[in-house]
Amino acid sequence: MDDQMTAETKPHEEPLFVLQYQEYKTILPRIGITLVALLFGFAALAAPSRGNVDLIIKFFAAACFLLVGTLALDALLFREIRLYEDRIVRIWELIGATEIKLAEAKVVIRCVGALGLSSKSIVHSGSNVHWGWLADAFRFTAIHYHEHFAHPDDVRKMNSLLAELSGRKIEEFERSTTMQRLMKEHI
Repeated sequence: MDDQMTAETKPHEEPLFVLQYQEYKTILPRIGITLVALLFGFAALAAPSRGNVDLIIKFFAAACFLLVGTLALDALLFREIRLYEDRIVRIWELIGATEIKLAEAKVVIRCVGALGLSSKSIVHSGSNVHWGWLADAFRFTAIHYHEHFAHPDDVRKMNSLLAELSGRKIEEFERSTTMQRLMKEHI
């Protein structure tokens, strides 16, 4: 497997924190995302092609199917995120794990305060801020999670630990931002 899929390299080491989703908060979004993915897949495969416009619609539906299908797989297979002193690991059912060293990580935080939604993507620092997350999502090499699916106390604990480990303020983890590097440079 990929060298990033090495989450169990130190089984004796206990994580500082484990973030899990609350099952009741994820049932409807998981069902909805899966249904939307199936709808786009059906539109891409079953719709008859009669001209260029229909072909463009089929192409768009296939692209949406890939994107939404990846999100559906991610939502269905998510198990937990483990935070260690030097790395963060995301565990999926069936797929395995993705590990990113904190010293090599970049964080993208998206918040929609009016809706109470927030998500974080922790990616390798070489990833493009605007489109790299999409490639990472397709390859399951990013550590992406939705804070509104977890218990609020767990989210605060995770943000607090990330702030402490990175030498940043906790407020930086609670609003929309992009950190070119998670860890501040130590002089």
